Amino acid sequence: EFARQGAGEGLFGTFQVAGSFGFLAGPIAGGILVEILRAPNGGPAWAAIFGAVGVSLTIFGLLSARLLYKHAGRDEDAPGRHGGRVNVPILAPSVATRGGPLTRRLGAAVMRLTGWKFSGELFPDQKKFVCIVAPHTSNWDFPTGIAAMFAIGIRVSFLGKDTLFKFPLGLVMRFLGGFPVDRASKSDVVTQTVELVERSERIIITLAPEGTRRAVMQWRTGFWWIAHKAKIPIVPIVLDFSTREIRVHPLFHTTGDADRDVATLRAHFKSSMAYDPAKYYQG
Repeated sequence: EFARQGAGEGLFGTFQVAGSFGFLAGPIAGGILVEILRAPNGGPAWAAIFGAVGVSLTIFGLLSARLLYKHAGRDEDAPGRHGGRVNVPILAPSVATRGGPLTRRLGAAVMRLTGWKFSGELFPDQKKFVCIVAPHTSNWDFPTGIAAMFAIGIRVSFLGKDTLFKFPLGLVMRFLGGFPVDRASKSDVVTQTVELVERSERIIITLAPEGTRRAVMQWRTGFWWIAHKAKIPIVPIVLDFSTREIRVHPLFHTTGDADRDVATLRAHFKSSMAYDPAKYYQG
């Protein structure tokens, strides 16, 4: 990979020599360890042998990485972005954040390994807004979204039935940003969510407007009512499996006409973008 990025044939030749040396040194080192490290019964102490090999490989790997890192080609970051090919948006100061450099790198690494990247707009410099994410047709949507969340370092809140927040699953749900809603309460889910927005200094409510992985003719409009009643904008985000892009669209403010606004927002999403196009009704 380094040679392909222009580090030169010399480095590639060194890699080949190192590989050949490894094939030669591996059996010799293994034989020596088997002879030296013995269990009380006289047989090889396999746990100690494999432990010694693991420690040696870790040390060698870290030293190699340090030496090779300076030769690695790097993708240039676009303005307001980082992470090279992953194109991770840099958050504005007002946006709710989570994690640190380590979790952001891990999230970006997962996206890079799975071929995903960000495109479209940067996240708005807003303390409160609603994110709608679609198409939602597969269980793969959730881990993809989690990797993206950690790569950006953004703190989102999503709604879930209060029964999902019982121990021990509740610990995971709350860690990921889950917010329990009581469907038996006198206050409906929209009212409970608006109250949560109003008492929060910074919050990003994230919803799948389809409400299910099955094909639906109409979107649920709860997200629109939350944004309209709380007087906060909406950010449409596309999970485009056809190009493996997480596409952020411009900020949208409700007009008071729910049907027209939902139709405008829905125009950003197409069935060809879904993991399973047959399960997304384009409308």
